[in-house]
Amino acid sequence: MASVRDLMIGGVLSGVMTFGVTYFFSERENAQAEARAIAAEERAQAETDRAAKQARTWEFYRRFQDERMAASRQRLSDAFDQNPELNFNSFRQASPDADAFVTLATFYSDLQGAQSSDQLDHELVDGLFGPNILWWNERALPRLCRGFVARETDNFSLRALGTIATFSELSGQTPVGCPRSTEPVRMMPRPTSPPPG
Repeated sequence: MASVRDLMIGGVLSGVMTFGVTYFFSERENAQAEARAIAAEERAQAETDRAAKQARTWEFYRRFQDERMAASRQRLSDAFDQNPELNFNSFRQASPDADAFVTLATFYSDLQGAQSSDQLDHELVDGLFGPNILWWNERALPRLCRGFVARETDNFSLRALGTIATFSELSGQTPVGCPRSTEPVRMMPRPTSPPPG
């Protein structure tokens, strides 16, 4: 028969064992709940970031569709249609065509900067601006580069070379200078997708 002392030791050991098992499962449940809370917080942050990127992308699209940009795009379209000799040198002197070029070059430079710093929704950028970026990269730049010689000390040369680099980066290519082509240039039609809101 067991003595009182043995029973007391057994009771203490049983209590310690019960406490240990309960503590283990309680801590495991707390760790799992904490992991679920962290995962939910990360999902919420990712969704917030995605929504912010989409909003910034749509803001660029609204800017692309505003009156000044539409006028600049139309001005350059007309210049391409009316002047078969149009190239970067055509924009060296102050003119409405040069202003239109600077407006578009600045916009695409801003777009490229935001894209490369991961501030925009890349898929949405491809859908909204992809055809225009390809048009510039594959059709307009080769024509604009004809007869163009960049000078290191010339601000306009730096603007032209920056434009070439911008479109190369936006299209995922390595900038190599002026591309070559003899294909005629026509402006892409104005996008018809309205921004949300």
